[in-house]
Amino acid sequence: GGLDGLTRLRNRRRARGVSREELARSRKGAEQLGRLGEEILNAWFEAQHQIGNGPECCWDSDTNAVAPYDFTLMSEGNPARRVDAKSTSGDFRNPIHVSLSELIEMARGDLPYDIYRLYTVTDDSARLRVANDLREFASRVLDAISDLPEGVSIDSVSINPDKLAFGDEIIIDLSK
Repeated sequence: GGLDGLTRLRNRRRARGVSREELARSRKGAEQLGRLGEEILNAWFEAQHQIGNGPECCWDSDTNAVAPYDFTLMSEGNPARRVDAKSTSGDFRNPIHVSLSELIEMARGDLPYDIYRLYTVTDDSARLRVANDLREFASRVLDAISDLPEGVSIDSVSINPDKLAFGDEIIIDLSK
């Protein structure tokens, strides 16, 4: 995904180029991986809640594909936090792609907004690290891009995960 992914794809296919079908397969694969990450995270949230180790959650993006977050964590029946799952089958340090609408929700939404980074994702497992309450970070990014020439806008940014304050790694294994 993003400029880094497109650059890697171009470099691998430099001699013969990249067909439309290859690019479409790559994009579809990224979309499927994002969905798989959400499914794994949803199952993990449910399991944590059942054992009394986590809050109830709503999987918002499952019912609203244009929501600028994937989940809402609840506290005593009320929305308490927004969560966006960012998944990769690769390493933790792969760039995180954040849409402009996600940045705006992070910076200006009424609830704290967290990124749950799922990496080395497989069909039934992932490694997880969480960056909590990204309001200040998102506000700085929005400030930096606010002075674009008239008629110029961006749709998304790519973020190096090392620039966010992620917590410790959690192993999710749904095969057990």
